[in-house]
Amino acid sequence: MQVIQVYLNQQGMSQAEFGRKVGVGQTMVQQWISGKRPISIVKALDIEATCSIDAHLLNNEISLLEDRLRARELSK
Repeated sequence: MQVIQVYLNQQGMSQAEFGRKVGVGQTMVQQWISGKRPISIVKALDIEATCSIDAHLLNNEISLLEDRLRARELSK
């Protein structure tokens, strides 16, 4: 996930520091960055709240869920 690596570079932060900040280990951060593991919707929202990185950039399923919720509301 390029956006996390950009954030780390901008902040001068290590993967381990970022992991501690968002509640995961350094290995998980490395797997997110390399694309080996997706970032869950819940964790993307946690990262957004903690680091101000737009959750939509971390997990594209968020937009799909929002669209479904909007459609559900409109159909009522």
